Amino acid sequence: MATYAQWCRALAREGAQPRRVSWLHGSAVLREEAIRLIRAAVPATYQSVTAGVVAEQEVWDACLQLPPPGEARLVVARSAQKLRYWDSLAALGTARDSAGLWLVFSSGDADCYQRKAGKVVTQEGKKQLQPGPAAVSALSCGQLVRCTLSSQEDQIAWVQSKLPGLPATVAWRIIDLTGADLALAASVCAQLALWPPGERTEQAVAALTVREPSQAFAEALVLGARDQALLAIPGEAEMGMTLGQLGGLLDHLAALYSASLQQLGMRDTVTKLGVPQVVAARYRKIAREYPPARVLSCRTLLAEADSAWRSGAREGVAEVVAALW
Repeated sequence: MATYAQWCRALAREGAQPRRVSWLHGSAVLREEAIRLIRAAVPATYQSVTAGVVAEQEVWDACLQLPPPGEARLVVARSAQKLRYWDSLAALGTARDSAGLWLVFSSGDADCYQRKAGKVVTQEGKKQLQPGPAAVSALSCGQLVRCTLSSQEDQIAWVQSKLPGLPATVAWRIIDLTGADLALAASVCAQLALWPPGERTEQAVAALTVREPSQAFAEALVLGARDQALLAIPGEAEMGMTLGQLGGLLDHLAALYSASLQQLGMRDTVTKLGVPQVVAARYRKIAREYPPARVLSCRTLLAEADSAWRSGAREGVAEVVAALW
C-alpha cells in the first residue's frame, strides 16, 4: 500500500502512469487532489458516480462499461465504501478488452481494514482488508493509496507544492495553526498565493488563521504560559468546549510522556501511540513536565471545574483552572 506522498513521487517520474484500478482512502482533500492528478495523467473520457446517491447497479454499470476500441474511459466511484458487490471486478485483471478502462474508487473511510470492537481483524498475523480494497489489491493492475500525510516532512512538502519557494518554517506554521486540517490549510495557501512571495511570513499565516479563544486558552495553559492564557479567557458559551479540549490534550500529553520514557522517535510516537503529528510536534517537549501524578491532578481539577460549570457557575471558572493548573 502506498502513502499519498509515495504515490505522488512515483507518478511524477517521467512517463509514469497510475495503475488502472486505484483505491483511495483517507483525507477528502488528498483524495480529490489524487483524482485531479489521475485525470491529468490519463487522457480519457471522464465519468463520476457516487454510491449512495445512485443505485449500486448504476455504479457498476458505469465502472464496467468498456470504451470503444482505441479509446479510454476513466470512471471515478465516490463513497466507494458503500459498495457491496465486488465479484465482477475480478474479471478486469485478465480481460484484454478492458485495457482502456481506468477506475478510481474513492472511500471516505479512514483506513481499509476490517475492524471488530474497534480493533483491526487479523488472520495468521496479517491484517484483513475490507472487501473493496481486497478486490482492488487482488488485481495485478490495482493499487491501494492511503491519502494521509504521515510525516512532518510530507506535510511541509505538500504546503510547498501549493506555494513554491515557501520557507519550510512558514509551511509548518500553516500546518501547526490549522491543526493539520488540510482543507483549512489549503484555504490558507490559496489566500497566501495572492500575496507577494516576500510577504508570505509566519506573521501573515497567524493573521489568516484566527484561533478560537478556547483553543488559545487551552494551548497557552498546557504550555505553561499562564499570562497568555488569562488574556484568552473563553466566553461563557465556550467553557464546556474548553474543558473538553484540555481533557483531550491531557490524553496526548500522557501518551507523549510515555513515549519519552520509551525513547520513541517521532514516527513511532505517531504510528504506535496514535498521537497526531502536529500535536506531537507542538507538545513533545512540554510533555516531560506531565508525569502521571500531574496528569491525574489536572484531570481532577477539570472534573471539579466541569461540575461547577454544569451547576450554574458562569464566572471565574477559567481563572480558577488557570490558577490551579
